[in-house]
Amino acid sequence: MRRESERVIELPKSEWDFYNIPQSEILACWLYEYSRESVSVNWKPTEKYIVRIGGIPTAPRMAFHGLALPVVPQFPKTPWQDLDQKSHVMVVKSLELQEKNRPPAMQIWSLAEWEALEKTHSGNPVSLPSHDFRRLYGNGANYRNPLMEMSAMSEHGLYVIDWDRSREDIEADFRKCLDRVFAKKPKKKPVQRGGFRDELNWLGCLRIMRHYKGNTRQLHPYDSDKLSVAAPVAYFRDMRKRAGFAREIIAK
Repeated sequence: MRRESERVIELPKSEWDFYNIPQSEILACWLYEYSRESVSVNWKPTEKYIVRIGGIPTAPRMAFHGLALPVVPQFPKTPWQDLDQKSHVMVVKSLELQEKNRPPAMQIWSLAEWEALEKTHSGNPVSLPSHDFRRLYGNGANYRNPLMEMSAMSEHGLYVIDWDRSREDIEADFRKCLDRVFAKKPKKKPVQRGGFRDELNWLGCLRIMRHYKGNTRQLHPYDSDKLSVAAPVAYFRDMRKRAGFAREIIAK
């Protein structure tokens, strides 16, 4: 057990200071760093993390908050800011592709398209193609990418639209339909404000608190709440609060 009098070596800035992350990399950095927090330091990609497309294994991937992270060899021991540029580009491009392939919030088929679906699926209209609703990442992969799926709240039903009516009439009726549905929809708990950069700063606070656990007096003197070490915030009470926000994100 560490004694209170023992001084702790400062935590490397690449573990907690995300101020200089380019905006084009902020989501990739957020995904990578929070994914690091969600696994142990000795984590290794097992078979369930291997995506197979056409029977060919690709780079291992892991999911966090609906996003798939291509696992680079340095994961999880190496911070994002210490990775080479090639690894940065691979993760950023992967996220761009995932966003491009995200399913739409709604899909509508014409009668002719529906009849074609029925023929394709042995006359069973309930057996919809997986790429239209519950998408899987790769053909027959045992790894499920939540970003490529519609949520558990998705449903399919019968919509009758009179295309002879004006666009304004159809849009007005559809707005009424949406109002009815959303009036019955359970309200979600309000989400704590903060973008990806803010949430990375919260993670930095969590890591600093954990690093100095057992030696809080190196963090701030007995008679002051002002921090004695470099951190995303100036006061210990603020750091403790933001570290709590980061724990909530990791626990979801």
